[in-house]
Amino acid sequence: ILDWGMTLEVPSNLQYALLEFIAHLNVEDYDAVPQDFINLGFSPEGVSAERLKASGITDGLSFAFRQLSAGGGPKKIAERVEGELKQRYGAELSGPELEKKAQAELLAAMEAQLASEGVDVKGVTNVMEEVSRRNRELFALPPYVLYVARAFSTLEGIGLSVDEDYAIVQECYPYLARRLFTDRSPRSKAALRAMLGLDGPAVRAPSALPFGADTVGVVVPTAQSSARGNGGGG
Repeated sequence: ILDWGMTLEVPSNLQYALLEFIAHLNVEDYDAVPQDFINLGFSPEGVSAERLKASGITDGLSFAFRQLSAGGGPKKIAERVEGELKQRYGAELSGPELEKKAQAELLAAMEAQLASEGVDVKGVTNVMEEVSRRNRELFALPPYVLYVARAFSTLEGIGLSVDEDYAIVQECYPYLARRLFTDRSPRSKAALRAMLGLDGPAVRAPSALPFGADTVGVVVPTAQSSARGNGGGG
């Protein structure tokens, strides 16, 4: 498929921001995600990472991206979400009961957010509406996202027609690995360390990086070449 309506130029800063975002998601370093969203252009100028984190909006977006990266399309995503809710609230609960529990937890989080901002929650008629209004000031949708979403949805739809577990995001990992192991910029090196779980004591060390056989074929020669260039043993 070659459709120039689905292409756009990606500046270097945005390329590195995407690498950093994927690396932080891979090790579930959610404390770094607010700054990633700012770097990706999801927040208007002047919004700080601290304010974005306090809003809780990055938690929902990170959850959505994590589900999309697992693949399988809407059906599999719905199954995974239900599984997570059952694990959190109880396997014996029905769908409507799980939804009610999730809504109650969301409402409590929203009330806590408003309280942290000095708002008298008792005086707010509609908590969800008030939080939504405040969060709109923190969030913006960059134009490039529409191009990426259009291209990814088309390609993933084709992939799902032949493989019900297909994930377009996972198809990007061989490129990601090649870029991380060959790009010598400080931002790329930092993203690689994050991807390998080498930075930050609070992040989860990845038990299995989402790299397949194609990726290993790229990484191993590159790593060996790098070792020889640095005087290391083969």
